Amino acid sequence: MWKGSTKLGCGMGSYHNTSDPDPVQQFLWVCRYCGAGNIDKSQLKQNVLLPIKTAAECNGKSSDVPSNWKITPVKAPDPASNPATKKSSDTALNDKSAAAAQTVYSSLVIAGMDYSRLTGKPAMLLQVKGSIKKRAASALKCDLSAVNVVLYSGSINAQLEIQAPAGTTKFAVSKLLISKTAAIAKSVVVDLRKVPGVEAVLSGGMSDLTVKFGLTTTDKAAAVADRAARAAAAVSAVTAAAAQKPAYQSLYISGMDYGLLQARRVVRSLVVGTIKAGAAYGQSYNGSAVGVELSSGSTIAHLVIQVPAGTTAVALMQQLTTTCPAIANSVLQLLLQVRGINSVLTGVLNVQCGGTSTERAPTVPVTAPVVSAMAPAPSASMPFDLNAAMVSDIESSIESAGHGQWSTVLTISLVGLVASVAGVSYALSKRKPPTIVDEEVVLVECVEE
Repeated sequence: MWKGSTKLGCGMGSYHNTSDPDPVQQFLWVCRYCGAGNIDKSQLKQNVLLPIKTAAECNGKSSDVPSNWKITPVKAPDPASNPATKKSSDTALNDKSAAAAQTVYSSLVIAGMDYSRLTGKPAMLLQVKGSIKKRAASALKCDLSAVNVVLYSGSINAQLEIQAPAGTTKFAVSKLLISKTAAIAKSVVVDLRKVPGVEAVLSGGMSDLTVKFGLTTTDKAAAVADRAARAAAAVSAVTAAAAQKPAYQSLYISGMDYGLLQARRVVRSLVVGTIKAGAAYGQSYNGSAVGVELSSGSTIAHLVIQVPAGTTAVALMQQLTTTCPAIANSVLQLLLQVRGINSVLTGVLNVQCGGTSTERAPTVPVTAPVVSAMAPAPSASMPFDLNAAMVSDIESSIESAGHGQWSTVLTISLVGLVASVAGVSYALSKRKPPTIVDEEVVLVECVEE
């Protein structure tokens, strides 16, 4: 609509609507035209061009044209009748053929990322392709326009098509690319882990996300054959996986607020990765076979576990049913060590087994689980309520003793001990300059003492 606007720049940001009772990640796009149009009216004639077709030629009716529109469409010249245009077209075809002859092809695999999930998120798909293009172009010191990226399934296969820059050859580019593949792969992994919401398209944890290069060649036929072989292998893998129906298991996590968890992306990502690690600890499968879906109430983790090679769905179901309490305990112990976990807790953290099923909606406890008054001793994170934990410990000691006079002495002794520690800490702080200490570390040390 404005001839002078030849470029469009867009930026994207993500956020969570915390006012929503079940907030999900939202995306906001802001775009700007370059050069900006519809500002200087004196430029209107040069940038808003006359029509070249009638309403009928555009499958419209004469009534579609405003009554005050008196301009007769100007017929555009036929490009085929213009010798200069024809010559230019022939040159373009020759240029394309020459470019194809100077193309380097390279394949890579992004393991740990699900292709079908990624294609369902167009914005993230563009970011993934953009990261690969940027890193490849940077390593090869060529323009972004010289790099094309094609993605296809299994986990995600990608093929790079790189045009040799002017002044060099495809063989030189191929040699340079082979020497840079490890650095490019490492950089792409770093970029992908920073993509907002990337955990939603992962088939495993963040640590399972890897990039590895395959064939690099200047032979287009070899590249096409390699891509076909990879695609066929991906189809076979999907078919084999479909023959083994996954198992579903639920874990009821009390004391953790689902809304707070959704609003804290970093903590949520750590929690999801921790649940995967805990669910795979000591099992016949690893974390990459475990998918985690979170839902409210307080927080329910729905595990989707793929049948590992060498076993069956029936054997996996029996294994999960038997080891579910151990899985719950492993997840609990690991969650207590998650940095920042206190920001999403509303009470004593506990994990209880739900149901194990071959269906996507496993059964979960109908009533709130019975939790002990005292959370397991943390190894790297303070309890949700340190004072309540200390009082609970004191009260348990009083009840087990069964003597009122000893409870008074015990209480006084503990209070005296706390006061003594506080006095020593105060004296030490006066003797040397104060240092910044992690509050969680200090509180944990006090609890352990």
